[in-house]
Amino acid sequence: MTTLSTTAAANPATGTEALLAAVRTGTRVYDLGRRLTIGMPQSPNHPPFWHALPRRHGDAVRADGGSAANDIITMGTHVGTHIDAFSHV
Repeated sequence: MTTLSTTAAANPATGTEALLAAVRTGTRVYDLGRRLTIGMPQSPNHPPFWHALPRRHGDAVRADGGSAANDIITMGTHVGTHIDAFSHV
């Protein structure tokens, strides 16, 4: 006997098709995304959001003429909006 979860695991497209079928029938989407900013609300028990850009394109150029930016993003799991936001007050 094949279960739905076994079928979906064996064929990732099965899960995708089921999701697309659900969307086609009508779906309400809640966008919980928020702009990440330094100083935004956070749990005091988690590290804050921080974005550093130590090197921009062109700051260091390789012998072949190429360059790369270098940025670092850090944040705790309870900064701004997060995956379990509906569970929080």
